[in-house]
Amino acid sequence: MICLTGSEARLDQVARRIEGNQDCDLFEIRLDLLEHLSAPGDPPGPAGKLIVTCRPARQGGGFNGTERERLLVLSKFLSRWKPGWLDIEFDTPKPMKKEILEQAGKISTKVIVSDHELNGFPRQGLSDALEQLAAENTDAFKFAVTVHDAGDLKDILEYGKSFSSRKEHAVLIGMGPAGLLSRALYDRFGSSWCYLAQSRSMTTASGQMDTDTFKSYGLPLKPGAELYVLMGGPQVMLSPGPAVYNKLFRETGFNGVYLPVITKRPGETLDLLALLGCKGASVTMPLKARCLASTDRVSIEAERSGSLNTLTFESRGSLRGHSTDGLGATAALRTKIRDLKDKKAVVLGTGGTASSIAYALQRAGTAVTILGRDLSRAKTLGHRLGAGAGRLDELSGLNFDILVNATPVGMNREEESLVRDTSLLAGKVVLDVILSPSTRLLRDTIDAGGTPISGVRMWAEQGRLQLEDWGIVNIHGDRLFAEATAFFETMEKQ
Repeated sequence: MICLTGSEARLDQVARRIEGNQDCDLFEIRLDLLEHLSAPGDPPGPAGKLIVTCRPARQGGGFNGTERERLLVLSKFLSRWKPGWLDIEFDTPKPMKKEILEQAGKISTKVIVSDHELNGFPRQGLSDALEQLAAENTDAFKFAVTVHDAGDLKDILEYGKSFSSRKEHAVLIGMGPAGLLSRALYDRFGSSWCYLAQSRSMTTASGQMDTDTFKSYGLPLKPGAELYVLMGGPQVMLSPGPAVYNKLFRETGFNGVYLPVITKRPGETLDLLALLGCKGASVTMPLKARCLASTDRVSIEAERSGSLNTLTFESRGSLRGHSTDGLGATAALRTKIRDLKDKKAVVLGTGGTASSIAYALQRAGTAVTILGRDLSRAKTLGHRLGAGAGRLDELSGLNFDILVNATPVGMNREEESLVRDTSLLAGKVVLDVILSPSTRLLRDTIDAGGTPISGVRMWAEQGRLQLEDWGIVNIHGDRLFAEATAFFETMEKQ
């Protein structure tokens, strides 16, 4: 079920929200956010579909009066509207809570007891917190807790399922961007419904989705839908992947969803994903090397490069790792250089992406030199791959045809580039793996008379190979590139 919420200041605005979304199952009304609470008037929608609450500031709401004043507001609206549901906070003083529960019972209003842990998991532990909620004499309970890593959701999933069976309805939410899976896959977490806002500007809690975002992810899930995710740091929320993959899944008739997952704890998050029935995961910074330890077997590309960007959950519970970064980079380079054999390439960077690209270039017959800020790391990687190595400031002394920036430089500050002497770019093919249509390095390459290749092209090619590794073979690189380019154009306009 879907519960549409909002942060309106007036009841006529609430009525318009409800009127325009009659297909929703429930509508939450946040009395604590209304400007005027003196005259309830008629209910702004079908009373049986309304969830009425007046959330105090201590639980993330907007009501700053006394508890007695808050309960009087609730009592007044209960008497007038006779809503289908009342949401009352667990920490409401017991005598007052008893009074409002008795009033709700007399008019057959169902009751949700809720707890919003804004600062993370409660001190007494998740199990005890859920036990207290489940023990309340109410029809449902709601537990929402701020999470900073998707790995935190594993406990919510495991405990939530056992406790949710003790009530007619339950809702369990990981608040914040890292809690997205608990909202998107609410039914798999044992929740009866998902709270959505009508628009981004009307959200009432951190990490809450609006209806457009929910639909763009291909949600709610259809029966038999396959789950795929993008794992990495907070930057996954800005990736074109979810928007592009989900759009193309729908257009090609593939029953699946692709969701962003924020984590720095891959072991716990992979356990969570397995419990959720995940089929595959894209892996990005800072997890490409760390995820290797969680795999049962890996491809030669992942093994030799010491890095992966693709995980597949296999039928018998095993986890297979693969890297399409290097092959995606060489495919992108071949759009400008048909034959990479006997070419000379310089790869800037010593991380997982750099390692994957260097290995793939060598397999294509290209002579590779790896340059890094840390000479010892560059030499270690070069020795492992059989490539040359040096410091970043040695670029000017090298003869090369291809330059690859496989560092994060230029990601957060568009005016940054590792190549100070832009004359070195003249006549060179330059691939910048930064996922952007335009970076300082690419603009300098154009100005110097070189040939630029954006990270968007590499992203599209590695994405095509990744989808093929998952058995999704009808989405082509050119289509991924076109959709990702359109995504960035739209983002630039916003």
